[in-house]
Amino acid sequence: MKKLYNLLILLVTGLFITIYVSGQDYDFVQDELGMVVMEAENYSEVVSRGDVTETTGSTWVEDTSMIPELYSGEGFMRAHNPEAAHGDIDEAITNAGYLGYNINFEYPGTYYIWARASRTGGSDDSFHAVLASGENILDKVPMIAFEELMYDNDVNVWVWTYYSSAEPKGPASIDVPAAGVFSFRVYIRERNYKIDKIVLSMDMGYTPDPDSDTTNTGPDETIYTGLVSHTADNQLLQVYPNPVTSSAMISYTIDKPEHVSVKVYNVLGEEISSLTDEIQKAGRHEISWNANDLSGNRLKGGLYFIKIKAGSETRTVKTMLAR
Repeated sequence: MKKLYNLLILLVTGLFITIYVSGQDYDFVQDELGMVVMEAENYSEVVSRGDVTETTGSTWVEDTSMIPELYSGEGFMRAHNPEAAHGDIDEAITNAGYLGYNINFEYPGTYYIWARASRTGGSDDSFHAVLASGENILDKVPMIAFEELMYDNDVNVWVWTYYSSAEPKGPASIDVPAAGVFSFRVYIRERNYKIDKIVLSMDMGYTPDPDSDTTNTGPDETIYTGLVSHTADNQLLQVYPNPVTSSAMISYTIDKPEHVSVKVYNVLGEEISSLTDEIQKAGRHEISWNANDLSGNRLKGGLYFIKIKAGSETRTVKTMLAR
């Protein structure tokens, strides 16, 4: 029934979706297994509702406090919703703040939703998820929550959640009706819910945390068309000139000896060049990129992503190759 509903929506709004997708920027792409991984703080947009003060309004705020500890990336997002819970998903779509992540989906199909989340108890343990194209809601999943309630060992720690407690209960999933760019949105249901990372997987049997380890931060973020954090230090990775014509210099600084990898990806998330993969000393480094692929072939003009991973830090910059 859910798939039939989405097919009807797609047929009715197909022309609109095509126009919207063709002109829409995106921030995330899939990896070679069809997975999309997003650090929660790397949202494409944050939308607030109401007059946001300490005691009113509905929005998401970035948090870097130490409760809970061991978050992934540069921080996490916390629901600010002091007045009332948005219990029903339709009411939440109208009145709740949301985080939006613009994703370029190469493959249509069903995606299972995992969220690395934290709560203080049963009063802040869920969120709503929506797939949208512009103003069109294509699919929605209410009440993605902790599978069990009120256990002391999962309070103020990070837990991988996947379970929709609304009827019919079971693994949370969302249907992507066609290849293209869509907005995956996280709507507030309850106050103070914390979300650290989001994983969308086409594999029904996939789990980012098979051992229920609260320190497990899950897979690395898939390619993001900017710096890893909205607040990150953009001196870690620079590419010049950009756009690139025939070659470019990639410069970066590390503050201690680290294992460093610098790789180039295309818009499908495929690795097309590896520029370094070794332990390097602290300080400033420069690498020349000749705009060739792994086999030494000249790359076609277009959009590419240069990603550096230095220890636990990751940055990605969007690079245009002009031929």
